[in-house]
Amino acid sequence: MKLLRNIRLFIGWVYKIICVGIRNRNIVKAHRSFLKGGTYKNSLTGDYIYEKSSPSYLKAQTFSSLSQCNNFIDMLLNLLVDLFMYRVRENGEKKFQGTEMILSSSKTETKIFSIDNNEVLTKYKDVEKLKRVELDKKYFGQFFNVPETKTVNIEECYVVEKFIAHKKFEPVNAFSYFSEVLINYLYAIRDTISYDEAGDEKKIKKFSNYVGDSKMLHRVVGLPKLMVHGDFWNFNVIYDGRKYYLIDYEKKGVRFFLYDYLCFIFSEYTLLNNNRLLKTYLSGGFDETLSEMFGAIGCRFNEKMREVYFLAFLVEILNERPWSKVLSNELVGGLLRTYLPKYFQLDEENNSNNRS
Repeated sequence: MKLLRNIRLFIGWVYKIICVGIRNRNIVKAHRSFLKGGTYKNSLTGDYIYEKSSPSYLKAQTFSSLSQCNNFIDMLLNLLVDLFMYRVRENGEKKFQGTEMILSSSKTETKIFSIDNNEVLTKYKDVEKLKRVELDKKYFGQFFNVPETKTVNIEECYVVEKFIAHKKFEPVNAFSYFSEVLINYLYAIRDTISYDEAGDEKKIKKFSNYVGDSKMLHRVVGLPKLMVHGDFWNFNVIYDGRKYYLIDYEKKGVRFFLYDYLCFIFSEYTLLNNNRLLKTYLSGGFDETLSEMFGAIGCRFNEKMREVYFLAFLVEILNERPWSKVLSNELVGGLLRTYLPKYFQLDEENNSNNRS
């Protein structure tokens, strides 16, 4: 039985390598005017294409084994990957001298890196998206450090930015830095506060369908809204050893004003399996910062509503992201049961009162 399962897994890996190899051949062909001449190959997982003879900053970061079963299987899979080599000819008309490529998860843009020239090119499929991203970058660039834009080519739908070599950082240090930046940001845009009680009620209805209803849930209605980054977490922060930079502005929008602050905490827990920030938040360790944030928009922080504020964020993110009901029950429901037991206690009290 185990042997049969392993054979199926191996066939699945082989199929994936072949499909990705064909797809990446077409991608290299489509972007060859931005690539330095040479021979390109895939990483084993296929999400990364690089010029094989050049020393690469990114290659060491992204190359990972698909199987990790044993050395023999890994060797066979590597041999199969090596069959897909892509030759790019050198010529004097290159628009860019990239040597590494990464495809976005949405497949709507491709990033090409020229490490030697400290540049990164992003090629978009949709020119309107390029324009939106540039506008959003200008907006956030007023308040946060963002990578320098060197070239914007609307006609060919690409932008060239300064490449910032990412260095490992402590999430707590980054969170502390951005907490101060967010306070200044809130002061700067406090006049744009909005309220959407009707919209909140619709979101709450959907949320309660996933993880149940409670009195506590309905206390999130009417909390102030502001423009937020929308995807503020560890992987959208770059650290160069001196400064932190904010990238990826696609999820920008008007939401609960603590959305970005709580998104970082939520992502550390759910995506990086680190509950340190969440536990500190719920135990009151960040109350001084929260009080400053509320004060920045002319409101008063209520420490008794700490869990309600976090619940308001969960209502927002559950409505913003396309999660399945199973994942929502496991992820959000599990988080509520572990760290916000009051949510379910109130729910049980409410049901008990209704029965009596």
